[in-house]
Amino acid sequence: MRSLPLTVFEEYLFHENRDRYLCNICIRARFSGNLQRDQLAQAAEKVAPLHPHLTATIEKGVLGRRRWKLNSSAEIPIHWLREKTDTCKPDFGTYDPEKETSFHLHVIYEPNKWDLYVNQSHALCDGAGYFRFLHDLLIAYDQCCGNERAQIQNTDPDRLKRRGRQRFSLTRFLSIAPIKVAGFFIALSLFRRQVSPLLPSRDTIEPLPYPKHSPHLVSRYFSKESYSRFRKSAREMDVSINDLFLAAFHAAIGTWRQSLGEGDPADWIRLSVPVNLRLKADKSLPACNAISIVSIDRQAKGLSNRPRLLRRAKEDMQYVKKGRLGTIYLSILWIRRLLPGGIRSFSHRDICRTSATLTNLGHQFPHSPLKNSEGKLKSGGSVMERITSTAPYRAHAQATLLMAVYAGELEATLNYDPRTMSEDEAENLVDRFTDELETMTQIVAQ
Repeated sequence: MRSLPLTVFEEYLFHENRDRYLCNICIRARFSGNLQRDQLAQAAEKVAPLHPHLTATIEKGVLGRRRWKLNSSAEIPIHWLREKTDTCKPDFGTYDPEKETSFHLHVIYEPNKWDLYVNQSHALCDGAGYFRFLHDLLIAYDQCCGNERAQIQNTDPDRLKRRGRQRFSLTRFLSIAPIKVAGFFIALSLFRRQVSPLLPSRDTIEPLPYPKHSPHLVSRYFSKESYSRFRKSAREMDVSINDLFLAAFHAAIGTWRQSLGEGDPADWIRLSVPVNLRLKADKSLPACNAISIVSIDRQAKGLSNRPRLLRRAKEDMQYVKKGRLGTIYLSILWIRRLLPGGIRSFSHRDICRTSATLTNLGHQFPHSPLKNSEGKLKSGGSVMERITSTAPYRAHAQATLLMAVYAGELEATLNYDPRTMSEDEAENLVDRFTDELETMTQIVAQ
């Protein structure tokens, strides 16, 4: 297999990457213990062929249709820095997927501590994809350091041909067809809706160059006990933990905008929620993109009604799951590809398509053989103490909130645009989100 056509969602993400709004994903994994540099390099060389999508470049094929050009001998670039991990931050630079590999590793190391950064084009793979790669890398690193207690799970590159596709039996398709048709027309109506940015008064400012030292992040971490309490409260309210996050983020945006005197009660606040399209049969799927997006809209005047936010979050997400409506966005992109200008013109429209994005990656490495007694991954004598993940913000969408769980600890990380939002304002938004989580868990007690 020498090449693969870009899926409509990969093509969309490719066009979303612009000079002023890079569409990159970055993660930072922090380790205690001494780095064995040669062994990590060997591990990356060993794992790269298992995930051929990560070292692919984009070329134009017949009729200008873009394709991934796979190179089985390509290596993942690694940048080494012997610096203090607490004060040094890599210069990620920019990548052109049409000219170079756009999946890079950056390693900062000092005695007894080291950080591993993954920086990549979002068009290459999604959150589940890069965590699959990271886990395979750590198993290979453990093996290169002389340990054979864990084996890398098999990958099947041929499954990349079917990445992100949904497969239904005839009975299943007929049962959800009415929901899908209704969902398609609902999605079309949402696309015609005027959506408000988080901070509309600053959205008209002439775009400045992409901020240096990006990404700019605000993170909060919740203990195992706090996360368990959130889950218990969600169950008692008969909602999922993702429903709780969705309602809390909407409510936090409402009080935060009021405190800043931003917006109007009639504004529509849209949260884009990525949906994982992987099936149980995709366990051998290499790192890639297998997601879509659904939109959840609320009017600003209703963001103070917390019980209703919880109820609506549950109803909307159940409707999405029941009809597998995550594929609706892909259908719209497929139609746009056929129209003049294609997906590029759709992506580059100078309008606000979403106010913010909420990504929930869930539990990371839940069944890993590398786990120690604390639930943390141990590889090559080092322990991964904490991991911080980000998702990119887009034009007019000034922030993205990412949720993930590692070793029982819940992470909430806001990636914000410093051209339109100050660090203090970003800190305040995250604090309000954490306050809303606490407030909504009290609804049960009442």
